[in-house]
Amino acid sequence: MRGEFETGLTVNVVHADDAQKKAIATLAMLAQTPGNEVQDAWETKTGVLNGRGVRIRKTEKGSDPLVMVVLAIANSKTNALYLLIFESPEARWKKAWEKGERITKLFVLDDEY
Repeated sequence: MRGEFETGLTVNVVHADDAQKKAIATLAMLAQTPGNEVQDAWETKTGVLNGRGVRIRKTEKGSDPLVMVVLAIANSKTNALYLLIFESPEARWKKAWEKGERITKLFVLDDEY
């Protein structure tokens, strides 16, 4: 399983011409992907950091269901887009989310980047 994990956090940072629109488009694409079921959605705002989050249940033929919390946060000052994805197999989600929730709620982003 080189380069793979079952439970963990992935962080991607990119600069985009309009990070806010890119954040919305990214979450919309995930919501419309076959096998993905949006279970919850919310918005967040802290200063120049505007974001949205979704919890998705992902099913694929031949694989156990996966639960993902995806945060797409745009920095309106620098046009940086932060994508944070915490995922775990559904069978272990409750225990994994005890740590994942802390990670996704307590992380700090530099609003100058």
